[in-house]
Amino acid sequence: MEREIQIEIYNAFSIITTVGIYAANDSTAVSKQIKTRLYEEIKKYETITQMHGFFVDEAKKIVLFDLIFDFDEKNPHDIISIITETMKNEFPSFNFNVVLDTDFSD
Repeated sequence: MEREIQIEIYNAFSIITTVGIYAANDSTAVSKQIKTRLYEEIKKYETITQMHGFFVDEAKKIVLFDLIFDFDEKNPHDIISIITETMKNEFPSFNFNVVLDTDFSD
């Protein structure tokens, strides 16, 4: 589907673009609670510019999301470790998988 969208955009506007489609959910009480707490934690770090791709698989006990950091951040992996450790302490039955994403939109 992503490739089809890219081709349609190119044919219509002569623009080459990258398209990403993420499944997202925050419709259950548990996923809402995790997402709310995660946003609170992320707000502590000025160099995190965005979170996206948030998904909770309650059956498998997995939380997935991507974080985008400002280019000035020298140690994004350290921050990701702190965030995942904090979230794991608060939601011990879940595993947190974070993708360090890059923003090239400037």
